[in-house]
Amino acid sequence: MTQISPKLTSSYIHVPNEQPCLGKTAGQLFNERANNNPDKEMYVFYADKEWKTYKQMQDESHQFARGLLKLGLKKGDTLGIWGGNHYEWLLAYLASFQIGVITLGIKVIVLMRSPADLCDKACQVIPELAVNSAENLNCQGTPSLRYVINAGKKCSGAYSLVEFMELGKAVDESVFFKACELVDFDDPLAVFFTSGSTGFPKAVTHAHRLLNFFPDLYDLYSKPYSVDAEDNGIPWISRFALTTSFGGDGAFIPILYTATTIIPGPTFDAQILASAIQDEKVTSTSMLIHHLNDILSLPNFDEYDFASLQLCLTGGSIIPRSLRDRMTKIANHILLVYGGTEGFILHQTPKDPTELLQGAAYPPVAGQEMKVIGPDEQIVPINTSGEICFRGRSLFMYYWGEDATTKAVKKSTGWYHTGLHPSAKVTVDELKEFCRGKVSDFLIPKYILFMEAAFPTTETGKFSRNQIAAQAKSLLGL
Repeated sequence: MTQISPKLTSSYIHVPNEQPCLGKTAGQLFNERANNNPDKEMYVFYADKEWKTYKQMQDESHQFARGLLKLGLKKGDTLGIWGGNHYEWLLAYLASFQIGVITLGIKVIVLMRSPADLCDKACQVIPELAVNSAENLNCQGTPSLRYVINAGKKCSGAYSLVEFMELGKAVDESVFFKACELVDFDDPLAVFFTSGSTGFPKAVTHAHRLLNFFPDLYDLYSKPYSVDAEDNGIPWISRFALTTSFGGDGAFIPILYTATTIIPGPTFDAQILASAIQDEKVTSTSMLIHHLNDILSLPNFDEYDFASLQLCLTGGSIIPRSLRDRMTKIANHILLVYGGTEGFILHQTPKDPTELLQGAAYPPVAGQEMKVIGPDEQIVPINTSGEICFRGRSLFMYYWGEDATTKAVKKSTGWYHTGLHPSAKVTVDELKEFCRGKVSDFLIPKYILFMEAAFPTTETGKFSRNQIAAQAKSLLGL
């Protein structure tokens, strides 16, 4: 367990790496896993009733990548992927990064598997998709767009997935392998969008070297801590359920840990997730606190068997003690993760003391440096307010198309200035104690605002702090 030293006098900490830098691309890691574990389940698409082994995903992604090469895409080009959590999304993702094509996951909220609906929406944005052929797509107004591949219903201006996979057969495997050899672990891997809870979502570009950071988390995830008899020696990360939109964890959990990722459905559905955990013997998952609340609120909650679920990672806010107690009905260990899309992570562990698990302070994972600075950009003493800064090998490359914004936050010394300031947050339990007159002066809020309407949220379901602050100021006349 990593602990913050009590001897610290300034707000700076460096946690050294225990694992070496892998020095490999995402494609190299994926193919190593597939070659060594060809028959192991890689992805289970629970709602779609599809199962894919490592070998199947390897063969099919190679053919998809050859289709991209046939259309002229090459290292450094970009591919937007628009859709729910389905096999086709991951197929395009795995294929792209192997040949150095940068992916942009376009988040979309759909209630069911309906690629035809997505095609209809695409035709509304690009009308010529409905009339021009795929070979004669001019894309007026969107000159950077060259081709559209539609996994479902055929529209005139798009290749169907079947047609596209056939295109890949025309490209020799040697061409594909040559394209893979050109990719370096310092090349851009993908663009990940922030949740937008503090403003407009940013397009965060990460390199393949991001995966060189995750082995430092291996000891937290890969094997059980001998703290509960229920662990039974089963690796927690062996069967991981994905509850959010596709991105790094959805595609990379199997690649990093030779694990199986279970995708319950195209979007979050508490009923489907509960069924998937039970039927697929899920051992670990990650979800936001409101997702956990949704599961606990299921009218038939007691009918589900969550015995296999050892670990649930969550974040977004402090967990009230009353809610943490209820969460133990779902998983043996509920751990908070705090961080940012830009690459920094602070993480609780199962061996942390109770006071740490119930608080808001926990250390960065291995391989990271963190500091808190004042207005003069100097490190401040401990227990002093300031801006959180981060440096480490998991740090993002740049904000896509925003050079000025990137330069403003990434310094020549390698430090990333997060714009975040540590502050005391009042939890639900502390608010209850305040109402009973049992809370310390330090935690007495200046205002308590009761809202009749629901709090505004981002697309991912997180509270939009900017919108909440704006509403509060307006209602208070500030």
